[in-house]
Amino acid sequence: MAAERVPPRYEDLQTLEAELQHHLRVLLPAAPVESSRAAAAAAQSREGLGEGLRSAVDQVRLLALDCRWLLRHLGHEGRPAR
Repeated sequence: MAAERVPPRYEDLQTLEAELQHHLRVLLPAAPVESSRAAAAAAQSREGLGEGLRSAVDQVRLLALDCRWLLRHLGHEGRPAR
């Protein structure tokens, strides 16, 4: 029998969203202006959590993916990775 997942609390997702938004504010200015992926990340960062738990989970997941992409793309010190 598979273990049941306990859904996160909406309040916890709000906290995660705020933290991810902070990281995006730091990382996005270092991203190449012509990058469509960076533009998509900027647009996603302007979206809210929505009212439902599912939309909040999806939004936090997308913001986390954007942060991960930016970190990989920019490399360790905020410069493009070689």
